[in-house]
Amino acid sequence: MKQILPAYPLFIFDPYFSIWAKEEELNNDDTIFWTGQKSPVHGVVFVDGEAYSFLGKTDGIKKLNQKTVIVRAFSTDYTFENDLFSLSISFISPLLPDDLEVLSCPVCYFSYEITPKVNLKEVTVSLIVNEKVLYDEKTDVRGGVFKLSDYEASWFGLRKQQPLAHVGDPVNADWGYYYLTGDEAYYLSESEVFSFYNTGIIEPNIKPEEERYLLSCNRHQGETKIKGKILLAFDDCIAINYFGFWLKGFFFKNGRSIIDAIEFSFNNYEAIMNKLEIFDRNLKTDIARYGEDYYLILCAALRQSIGAHKLVADYEGNILFLSKECLSNGCIATVDVSYPSLPLFLLYNPELVEGMLRPVFRFSRMPVWPYDFAPHDCGTYPYCCGQTYGLTSAKNKYLNDTFSIDWKKKETFPLIYQFPKGMQIYDLDRQMPVEESSNMLIMSLALLTTGKNSDFIKDNLDLLKKWAEYLVKEGIKPKKQLCTDDFAGHLEGNVNLSIKSILGIQAFGVLLDKLGNKEEAVYYLNISKDYSRLWEEEFKDLESIPLSFSGEKGSFSLKYNLVIDKLFNFKLFNPRVINNEIENYLLRMNKYGVPLDNRATYTKSDWMVWVAALSDNLDVRKKFLGRIVKYLNNTPNRVPFSDWYDTITGEKVGFQNRSVQGGLFILMLIDKQILKIN
Repeated sequence: MKQILPAYPLFIFDPYFSIWAKEEELNNDDTIFWTGQKSPVHGVVFVDGEAYSFLGKTDGIKKLNQKTVIVRAFSTDYTFENDLFSLSISFISPLLPDDLEVLSCPVCYFSYEITPKVNLKEVTVSLIVNEKVLYDEKTDVRGGVFKLSDYEASWFGLRKQQPLAHVGDPVNADWGYYYLTGDEAYYLSESEVFSFYNTGIIEPNIKPEEERYLLSCNRHQGETKIKGKILLAFDDCIAINYFGFWLKGFFFKNGRSIIDAIEFSFNNYEAIMNKLEIFDRNLKTDIARYGEDYYLILCAALRQSIGAHKLVADYEGNILFLSKECLSNGCIATVDVSYPSLPLFLLYNPELVEGMLRPVFRFSRMPVWPYDFAPHDCGTYPYCCGQTYGLTSAKNKYLNDTFSIDWKKKETFPLIYQFPKGMQIYDLDRQMPVEESSNMLIMSLALLTTGKNSDFIKDNLDLLKKWAEYLVKEGIKPKKQLCTDDFAGHLEGNVNLSIKSILGIQAFGVLLDKLGNKEEAVYYLNISKDYSRLWEEEFKDLESIPLSFSGEKGSFSLKYNLVIDKLFNFKLFNPRVINNEIENYLLRMNKYGVPLDNRATYTKSDWMVWVAALSDNLDVRKKFLGRIVKYLNNTPNRVPFSDWYDTITGEKVGFQNRSVQGGLFILMLIDKQILKIN
C-alpha cells in the first residue's frame, strides 16, 4: 500500500494525549506516542465467534485485509474487507479551532460501520488500550469501571499520581488517567485480554504481575447495518503551572469533570461530527485551485499543529494557548514557534493568537527579565514559569548548580519568574533578540488587524515600543546572534533576519496608526522605509540576495520573511527583488524541495510554503507543494510530520510533531487577504 504520510494521526489532543500509526497497514504494527515510543492500542472485531484484528499488532488473530487509508482534516479513515463483511473505521480528533468548548474537551472518537455480505448473527467491535500509554518506564497501575447512563467507561492511571512532576521534551506525562467508553467496559490483565481474543468472553481475574488494559466493546445482534462509536479520553488532572498557578484544561475551568467531558462528547456526537464535516468541506473549497497536494499537506498539519498546544484559562479567565516545542527542546510558549504557526490560527480563531502572546507579555514584565528585547519562551512544558532557553551555566555563590538538570531523571527547573532583579541568569550569546522582538511585533499587528481585542494590544504597547526601538538600533544589520534557522551556525549580518527586523518596525508603525497614534506611527514607518531602501541599495547589483551582508559568492538562503510584506501589503520591498529570489529558488530545487541555505541540503517545510507564497503564479506555488508531498510520500522516518528534513534523501534531520506546521496554511491566509491593510 502506497505511503501517504510518515505517520497517521489517530487520537490527537495535546502533547500528552497523542497516538499515531506509523505504517499504512493499521494492523501491521503497534501504535506510537508522538515521540515514536510504543503506545499500543488494539482493535478487534468478533463475528460469530471468530476474531479479526484491524488495529495494532495482535499475534494469533486473523488480520483483516486493509483496502484504503484516507486522511481528512480531523479524521483518519480506513476500510477493510473479507468474504463475510466490509469494515469502515474513523479515528476522529475534534480539534475545532473555532469552538473552544469542543477544542478543549479531551475526548477523541473511534467510529465504525460494518456492512455484512452474508447473514451475521453476532458482531462485537472492541478497542483495547495497553497501560504503556501511561508511562515511559514500567510502573504500577490501578483502574476500574464506571457505569454511566447508557454506557460504561473503563479507566486506569498510575498508582502514584504526581501531577507536573517533571518537564522535558520526548516524554510522556507519567500522571493522569485514561478512559475508554463503550456499551461495555472492562479493566483487565494481560491474560484476560488474550482470553477475550480467543473467546470474546471476559471473566475478570486480575493478576498483579501482569500488564493492565482497558477494553470497551459494543455488541450487535442480527443487524443489517452495523454502526457505533467508542470514546478515548485523557484527564491530565492538572495541566499547566502558570507562574505559580496550577491550571486545569480549559474545558474544566468551571468545575466540570472528566465524566462531564465524556458525556458531553457522547451526547453531542452528531452535532460535533456535523461541524467537523462543514469545516472539512469548506477547507476543500477554499483551496480547490491548488488540487489534492495542498489538501493533503494541510490535513497532515492541522491536528498535529493544534495538538502540540494546551488550551487553558488563567486565574482571571483569560485564554492561554500554550505550545510545546516538540522534539526541539520542550519549551512552552516559544515565540519563534508561535510565529510560523500564525496562519492557521489567524484563519480560524485569532483569540488563540492572543492566548499565545499573553504569557510572553506577562513574563517580559517580570524583574528577572532584564532585556529590552523579547524573550524566546516562557518555560519548559508544562511549566510556564519563566524562560529556560539560554540559562547560564555559570557557577558562583548565587547560582551554583541552580540550572543543571538531568532529563533522564525527569526533573523540573526552579520557578524562574520568582527570581529577583539583577540575578543575571541568562547567557546573552544564546538569546534571539532581533528574531523574537520582530516576531512579537508582527504577531501583535496580525492580531490587531483581525479586529480582535485592541485593548489587549494597548495594554502592552509599552513593551512593543521597547522592542521596536531595539530593532531600530540593532536590526538593520544584525550582529552575530542566534536565530531560528541557525542549524549550520550563527551569522554576522543575517540578511533574512534583517528583513524580519525591517518588517517588525513597519508592523509597529502600522499598529500605532491603527490605534490612532498617527504622529508616532509616521516616525517608525519612515524608518522602515529608509531601512528597506538601504537594504535594497546594498544588493542592487546582485542577481540574488546572499545569505549575509558579507555577500559570500554563491551564497543564498530562503528569504521567507519577505512574505510578511505581502501578507500585510506593506509594499516595502521591490517586487523585482522578490521575483529574482523565486527564480533563484526554482533553480536550486532538489527532489524534496529547496535547501534552507547554501550551507547544507536540508530545508524546513513551513518556510518552503512561505517562499511559495511569494509568487502569484499558481504553477510555481504547486511546484513547491509537490515537493513537500513527495517528501511525505517517501521519507523513511515513520514519525509525525517533521518540518526539518533533507531535500535530497528525504530523511528527517530533526524535529517532529511541531506546531510550526500551522504555517503551511499561509497560502490560504494570503488568498483570503485577511491582513491586507491597504
